[in-house]
Amino acid sequence: MPVEVIRYILRFLCTSDRKEASLVNRTWYAASLDRNLQDASVFSLAKLLGSSLWELDLTSCVYITDISVRAITSYLRNLKVLRLGWCKEITDWGLLGKDQPTSNCGPDKEQRATEPMFSWNFGNVGFCTPPKCINEESQIITQPDIEISKEKDGASLGALMRLKELKLTACTKLTDASITKEIRFEELQALSLSLVNQITDESMVSIALH
Repeated sequence: MPVEVIRYILRFLCTSDRKEASLVNRTWYAASLDRNLQDASVFSLAKLLGSSLWELDLTSCVYITDISVRAITSYLRNLKVLRLGWCKEITDWGLLGKDQPTSNCGPDKEQRATEPMFSWNFGNVGFCTPPKCINEESQIITQPDIEISKEKDGASLGALMRLKELKLTACTKLTDASITKEIRFEELQALSLSLVNQITDESMVSIALH
């Protein structure tokens, strides 16, 4: 059955049935990961498939963010192939497994302390909306930022120790801050960082050494 037909069928399924359908075979699984995939779906699938999944291709899923990266690194620890090309909303914070600081424009401190990142409000899974006032400037990570956020650390990209292939093509918000710290995989055989324009020779040297 053509992938386009499967995707059409999946549009009429509820979240739980969609997850079950994704387990039929590789074709149905691939069809469930269309380019309109969002964080809630990635989180749900990651939690469902867990350590049984070895390969994940989210190329051109342009709506996923660092929330999806955190779900992948938390639940899919046996991944050998991860493709995130053209997922342009992914930042250093996601690869480092850290919460992005929101300065004074997000919820107040007490509210952030009591509200979870994920909740069960939208069918099987939901997630809080990132503050709208985060700008490009906040994507740049400094060492003090890293130190401040240590207490909120989650699983970083480095948790996927079995990776053999990693594609981060055109993830334009990534910088040396995450590449130098997280791409250190002993079994890595293929790596794509093309069109990641903010990285420098520092990243290249780090990759070569590790």
